[in-house]
Amino acid sequence: MLRVVLFLALTSPQSVLAFCNDGWLPYHNVCVVFSGVERPWHQALAICTKYGGWIYHDNDEDDPDKHTWIVGHMKAHKVASVWIGGFKAGYKSFEWMPGFEYIRDPRWAPGQPKSGELRCISLQGQLGYKWKNENCTSKFHYICERRSNSYFANSSPIKIYDFTPYTG
Repeated sequence: MLRVVLFLALTSPQSVLAFCNDGWLPYHNVCVVFSGVERPWHQALAICTKYGGWIYHDNDEDDPDKHTWIVGHMKAHKVASVWIGGFKAGYKSFEWMPGFEYIRDPRWAPGQPKSGELRCISLQGQLGYKWKNENCTSKFHYICERRSNSYFANSSPIKIYDFTPYTG
């Protein structure tokens, strides 16, 4: 019986063996927390960074099920739009922040991205959970993620009102 339980824990997408502080949900090798407050993109990035993480990277290359997991949480809590960590600096292509990693597998909604000063990327429920580039001063909910083995003095437990932890 113990072997069956251990096997299920090791193969579950939300592994119980991942270390996440209170309020953070485990997902494979990262911990995820969903904001309950809408913020401009740069404020969302600053808050995620303060807690040792980054704004959610919606890329399929490493884990195709992660997008489905995030969308499930958005639907369950009736969150229509969230910031994701894509950003366009200058005239370059969109990249994941921080770290400036080139976005290789975009999920743009039809007609996106638009040109101009729309430099930040949101994940939009009304567009079939596809991406839309937005003005970075617009306010949306956001998702922070960080490595599951990270420990930061600011991270346990989360006491700021931006986050409404739930076990979804």
